[in-house]
Amino acid sequence: MTLNARMTVTTAVACVLTSTVLLPLFTNTLWFVIGVGAVITAAATGALTRLRTLPVSACLAAGLAGLLLYLNLIFEVRHSLLLVIPTPNSLSRLGHLAGTGVHDANRYAPPAPNLPGLLLLAAAGVGITAVLADLIAVRLRSTALAGLPLLALFTVPTSMNASHDQLTTGVVFCLAGVGYLAMLSADGRERIRVWGHLVSLWRSRRAPASAARAAAAAVSPCRCRAP
Repeated sequence: MTLNARMTVTTAVACVLTSTVLLPLFTNTLWFVIGVGAVITAAATGALTRLRTLPVSACLAAGLAGLLLYLNLIFEVRHSLLLVIPTPNSLSRLGHLAGTGVHDANRYAPPAPNLPGLLLLAAAGVGITAVLADLIAVRLRSTALAGLPLLALFTVPTSMNASHDQLTTGVVFCLAGVGYLAMLSADGRERIRVWGHLVSLWRSRRAPASAARAAAAAVSPCRCRAP
């Protein structure tokens, strides 16, 4: 598995583990299933953008577009073209559903029922976190800074005044910490491996011979024919 593929998978797993912090906000785990799909979409879109060298802004736009396509497919598939392609009507209804979700969030105290608007907000939040984490950790190779979107997701239950069970809070904290440490570990191993190749004193037997031939060819005088 290549470095980008390894970091993509590790970052996606870290996002899924961190998203478990939203467990106290809902009565069951339907939101989690939809959120995992959003993370997979963000990881797949990010991997596609790295097949060619693209600007960071283009990678970010592609990630958000892929997430929007996924959310439209999940929540407004009936109003999409060929059940896949978003239309102005489906996007308008998706925006209205997000507004309904904000209203429902203020209306219901956690744990809330699986209302479409609330599920949309949860999936969008997890998906945006995955898009940003993938962009920072894999595209920009700043794995430590990729913890910022994960931290923002981790603080959501606090702002929602969700009830906290000590055991659940401890387990969720450990899961999120394991995910973040896995990202740092994967990046650190790759950096050490590359660094080891650069400074290693162990070389293959072919290397000296090849280097000697290249040096001889470089310094050999040009033989000119006498007139």
